[in-house]
Amino acid sequence: ALLRQSTYGSIRYGLYGPLRDALGADAGAGAGTGAGGQLALGKKVVAGAAAGALASGIANPTDLVKVRMQTDGMLKEGKYRGVAHCFRQIVREEGVMGLWTGVGPTMGRATALAAAELATY
Repeated sequence: ALLRQSTYGSIRYGLYGPLRDALGADAGAGAGTGAGGQLALGKKVVAGAAAGALASGIANPTDLVKVRMQTDGMLKEGKYRGVAHCFRQIVREEGVMGLWTGVGPTMGRATALAAAELATY
């Protein structure tokens, strides 16, 4: 869970500022700003949504491994010996693209969450 969160969170926060700025410059710069020099809320929501979607798409392998290991822990005899083993097994059994299993729903969830959360920054 720590690997997933540190990867996803770092990418998401790292993308938000540049995306926000690309949509209307940073707060107080004038272009794309509303009253008082604040960036329009709608543009912040779009930037947050885009940052969340991109970050979750990039970090999906870590999310998949987290979920697989959590469900594996509920079994009597687990399939995975650790994080690295889980990554290797997924690639071996499903191919590299198998690391992006479930990316659509993951990106949808992250888009909505990040749009609401990051727009407050």
